[in-house]
Amino acid sequence: MKKVKTRIAPSPTWWLHLGTARVALYNWLFAKQHGGEFLIRIEDTDLERSKKEYERDILAGLRWLGLKPDNEIEEVETDIDIPHNWRELLEKYESVKPDEFKSKWRQTQRLPLYRKFIYKLLKEGKAYFAWETSEELKQMRDDAQRQKRPFVYRQIDYSSKQIEEFKRQWRKPVVRFKIPSKQIKYYDLVKWEISFDGNLVGDIVIVKSDGIPTFLFSNVVDDFFMGITHVIRGEDHVPNMPKQLPIYEALGWEIPQYGHLPLLLNKDKTKMSKRSENVGLVFIKDFKEEGFLPQALVNYFALLWWHPSWDREFFNVEELLKEFSLDRVQSSNAVYDYQRALWMNWEYIRNLEDAQFVEILQNYLKEYGDEQWWYILEAFSIDYWLKLTPFIKVRLQTLRQFRDYGYYFFQPQYPSKEILLNPKMKVSMELIREILPDIIKILEGIEEGSWTLEILKENLLEFVKSRWLKNGQVLWPVRAILTWVEASPWAFEMLYVLGKRESLKRLKHFYNIYIKKYE
Repeated sequence: MKKVKTRIAPSPTWWLHLGTARVALYNWLFAKQHGGEFLIRIEDTDLERSKKEYERDILAGLRWLGLKPDNEIEEVETDIDIPHNWRELLEKYESVKPDEFKSKWRQTQRLPLYRKFIYKLLKEGKAYFAWETSEELKQMRDDAQRQKRPFVYRQIDYSSKQIEEFKRQWRKPVVRFKIPSKQIKYYDLVKWEISFDGNLVGDIVIVKSDGIPTFLFSNVVDDFFMGITHVIRGEDHVPNMPKQLPIYEALGWEIPQYGHLPLLLNKDKTKMSKRSENVGLVFIKDFKEEGFLPQALVNYFALLWWHPSWDREFFNVEELLKEFSLDRVQSSNAVYDYQRALWMNWEYIRNLEDAQFVEILQNYLKEYGDEQWWYILEAFSIDYWLKLTPFIKVRLQTLRQFRDYGYYFFQPQYPSKEILLNPKMKVSMELIREILPDIIKILEGIEEGSWTLEILKENLLEFVKSRWLKNGQVLWPVRAILTWVEASPWAFEMLYVLGKRESLKRLKHFYNIYIKKYE
């Protein structure tokens, strides 16, 4: 029995997209479940849009998600060899040995291999040069539309004299593959049996006029020589099946098993693309910078199309490997809900062990923080980080929220009038001026050894009660002065984390300096 091999074959024309990442996840899960290999190749024959920075991003994103391929892609500058008279030179590639390309994972490194089999198809009459200009093809389509029939391209039998005239006109032909006029069937691992009428599928272009093979052809050659046994890809590739399966048959190659995953849609049910806008984050690099945990994203991606055998939402990688099955991939398209991804990330963050959270957060700040954060990381002990963790971990949807607003744990800052005063809670400047000296006095009376969450809460609530105030009239201004942000841990929690000395320092400084500025 053949060793299972799956692959991901991204085109490096944009950053790693969540749609590509979910396909990679399903391929990785399927391969690892069966003790197989998960491979990658780079389909970089779109010479104008393919960039090394996108390629590096794709590889880095897969590694970050824990979906590291089993083959290595080395960064090399590829020399694109497309001779001007490539059509006349095809015969020389007949002797090319496929084994020479085993370690070459970019399509631009495999051009001689494609030419070998292009020549074979041409020699056997299974492919041919097509000389029509774009204007002539448009006219043929328009004629079919007027006659209310589908446009199905078939080979035009030009005379040798006509072909010579085309050459004198400097026409650059394409190579087309002959699609057989028969029923084309295959068994899809997700969608069951699918069939197409070959009579309705026109002969396809397998080499463009510039000598670059098209996806439809190079994809087949690559999958065969990489030993791919299962091709798991998006549903948008289903129309390619009646074009690619005949190429396998024409070359006498074994066809891998195919499974087509439902599409990923925006909330408005339009198809999501690499350039979808206003839908939340879509690129893996942006999820990482925002402070998503890779395990949360993997969990979220898995559940977009796949349903476990029982009602459950959270799976680690080991559990996914046990539970995942293509049989349970839903047939309907999935809708990308960024808010749900945020919720799942929040669940993962709050369930981290405290020490694990601190390690992840500090590594994140080292990578995405500024010089101020780098100073803080050096200046504050791990014990202090662990002390604050239980009070902030449960509040973060992403690590970026801490990066952008968590300075108040480490340095005093003072609130704007809009944050400090809260008409809804009946917090006024007159009230603050009246109660703050008494609050400071109460806190001064608590011994360092008694500076606990329980005692702080007990003393402040007793003060609230004695003044016939509401909790918010006391706790809101204390919290606002200590943090300067609108949302943070509660007043008792901030007092406890900051400690007696720092808490009193901030409260007194505000009363002595800032309160007059807000009058």
